[in-house]
Amino acid sequence: MRVWWAARMSSPRLAALRAWCVARLVSPRLPLMLALLVLLLTLPALWVGLQVDDHFHRWMITDSDNRFDLHRHPLDLFAPIDGDPERTGRMIDSGLLPWWTYEGLRLAFWRPLSAATHWLDYQLWPTSPALMHLHSMLWYAAVVACAALVYRRIIGPTWIAGLAALFYAIDDGHGFAVGWVANRNALIAAAFGFLALYLHDRWRRDGWRPGAVLAPITLLVALLTGESALGAGAYFVAYALWLDAAKLRTRVLAFVPYAAVTLAWWLCYHELGYGAFGSELYVDPGQQPLTFLGLAAQRIPLLLMGQMGILPAEISYMMSARLLTAVSVIMTLVCVAVALVIWPLLRQSRTARFWATGMLLALPPVCSTLPADRLLFMSGLGFMGLVAEFTGYWYERRDKHAASGLWRQAAHVVVVAAIILNGVVAPLLMPVRTTSVRMIGEMAERLNQSLLDDERLAEQDVIVVNTPNAFYSTLLMPTRAARGEVLPRHIRLLALGSEALDIGRPDVHTLTIRAAGGLLQLPGAASSECPYRLRDFNDGHANRRLAGLFRGFEMPMQFGQEITLPGMTVRITEFTNDGRPAAASFRFDVPLEDESLRWLRGESGTYVPFTPPAVGEMCHLTPVTMMPGK
Repeated sequence: MRVWWAARMSSPRLAALRAWCVARLVSPRLPLMLALLVLLLTLPALWVGLQVDDHFHRWMITDSDNRFDLHRHPLDLFAPIDGDPERTGRMIDSGLLPWWTYEGLRLAFWRPLSAATHWLDYQLWPTSPALMHLHSMLWYAAVVACAALVYRRIIGPTWIAGLAALFYAIDDGHGFAVGWVANRNALIAAAFGFLALYLHDRWRRDGWRPGAVLAPITLLVALLTGESALGAGAYFVAYALWLDAAKLRTRVLAFVPYAAVTLAWWLCYHELGYGAFGSELYVDPGQQPLTFLGLAAQRIPLLLMGQMGILPAEISYMMSARLLTAVSVIMTLVCVAVALVIWPLLRQSRTARFWATGMLLALPPVCSTLPADRLLFMSGLGFMGLVAEFTGYWYERRDKHAASGLWRQAAHVVVVAAIILNGVVAPLLMPVRTTSVRMIGEMAERLNQSLLDDERLAEQDVIVVNTPNAFYSTLLMPTRAARGEVLPRHIRLLALGSEALDIGRPDVHTLTIRAAGGLLQLPGAASSECPYRLRDFNDGHANRRLAGLFRGFEMPMQFGQEITLPGMTVRITEFTNDGRPAAASFRFDVPLEDESLRWLRGESGTYVPFTPPAVGEMCHLTPVTMMPGK
């Protein structure tokens, strides 16, 4: 086998192919070529349309009557919930937020420059989602070009730098952000973050003085496009540690402008009232440091799983708590094993240490929310640089007998796996991942279509007894409004559909709901009546996690607490042993049979009509899934 492989490797045709590939990888035109390549790979984005949060943004920018008090400054597009209890209360009243939403909830992100690009879309081509997607695709092309320039600066004009740029460009994990207009901020932050690193290297390595001013300014621009730009700061730290050849004092002084820019941005960010608070999905490390550290310990291995291309990090949403813990432990062991294999390179190469340090330091800033591949733009720069450098290191030593046989075999496995996952599988998956947001939009669309667009709807309150997905359900109002469809007076989500419910009717105006696992369910907990073949892996776990967007478990509700909404009052009547609401009564101003109430329940990814039980009777609803036909 070795003789055959050696013969194949030395064949004239293969040698010519290698020479052709190397010529392309070292070409000064590689950034442009890669930019054109990713435009081709992400071309299906043009047909994705507006999905999920895109409808919300369109509504915020174009809504003229401001019925739901969503209007803020156009540059505050990413700050719909600003922590004002009165404003949040009005959103709960309308049905934009569910009744269990924490009154002090804050989900406000300071991304004015990204918001400006969306505002520009609606000024120039308001009815063309395809052009909005093209706008995002061009930003990704800029990301790839800037990354290629950084690799060439740090590694040198070699095939290794070209390979790193190629792997970064075709990373399928980037596809989701390219195909989702609302996620454009990640692209812009990465483009300016990498440009800042390029300018910094020109200053420190070549003595190009304008870089000393332009690089910190560019980093500030990146921070004003999205919080993910904090990951760019990781590479400035890594640069000072491993690549800057100056004395320690000079290196520290060179880093000061970036630290000052980041600190000033952070102080303004919080002084202006931005940030996240009161949610289970978003954790502000400044306000909840211990909670953040615990989550980061679990989420970093999951993010590395997605970064390596083993499985998408988003798959963790559907895992039970015990499966999530098991996968985190396994991925930690995998990372340790890979680190042992590449240790000889890390010990020898300062640039390899730079890539590894930057990659690892770029991960904690994105651990404040659920793991997802779309968060890996910054860490991916270091990861692909490390992969390419180790590939070159292995190639030079693959036939040397001085290296141990065990190391050669392990290194061979790592390199082959990296090439297959990043060079073969990734480009094949890129078009699929680019359009994957449409699958989420289609699930939300099934819920929307079940409302039935008739004129009676405008005079009715839609009452959803058990929603298969609370997050998708809250998008019903903005989606319909953005399309000009008939809006109900209010939408009321009573309970999650991922738990079995016992429904009672004590009188003509009141419905009672009890869930054995709690109305606000623990993420990763299994349903008492699991409808799935796989109890530890199903979308019921995703429903529980996404429902935590509106209220964190550190903001408990009280026994007997009442939430008064237009036409309905909710009262907490029972708690679980760990302090979560287990049962509640829902009293309506009119009898439950009144025509002003349209009753629905979840069933196989949609809503179907629901008839409340007669007075004194009860009914039982089994858990439901977002997946049709299950």
